[in-house]
Amino acid sequence: MWFTGWEPIGRAIVFSTIGYVSLITFVRLLGARTISKMNPGDFIVTVALGSVTASFIVHGDISLTQGLAAMTTLLGLQFVTERMTSRFQKLRQVADGQPVLLAYHGRLLHDAMRRENIHDEDIFAAAREHGIGRLADLHAVVLEIDGQFSVIAAKDAGDDMLKDVRRASSGSDFRTHSVSTLNNG
Repeated sequence: MWFTGWEPIGRAIVFSTIGYVSLITFVRLLGARTISKMNPGDFIVTVALGSVTASFIVHGDISLTQGLAAMTTLLGLQFVTERMTSRFQKLRQVADGQPVLLAYHGRLLHDAMRRENIHDEDIFAAAREHGIGRLADLHAVVLEIDGQFSVIAAKDAGDDMLKDVRRASSGSDFRTHSVSTLNNG
């Protein structure tokens, strides 16, 4: 089917315009956090919003009101979740996850890396991006909840920024975990 008439094309144009303006309005009302680096909930809402918007634009059996109601509900749930997780740390850890320590004092924490499906090369690339050329010059590498790596150079060493980071084994202090010995060859 190459052409089914002008009515579906007009509907797609009108609904696309309304969907676009609605999304811009919602994002502006909910603030920059809506489009900043994404945590798992943000990612899910973004994918769902795309699906909802596409559905009410191209599917004639979904009304504009249904599409806008679905968009509003998703963004409303995300707003409430963000409000609640900003007030309750435990809920934030459940909803968003927790940063994970992947390397410490020039050593890779292979157990944590395996659990997070991270390879040595991922750590090496993150270190290189931060101008670190030797593992000995690496204080810490953290996998953040948005999937990015944070790298702390040994010259900037300090553990203040690691307080919220999940360590290799539950209950252990990150200064005392057992780590795999590195092969620097």
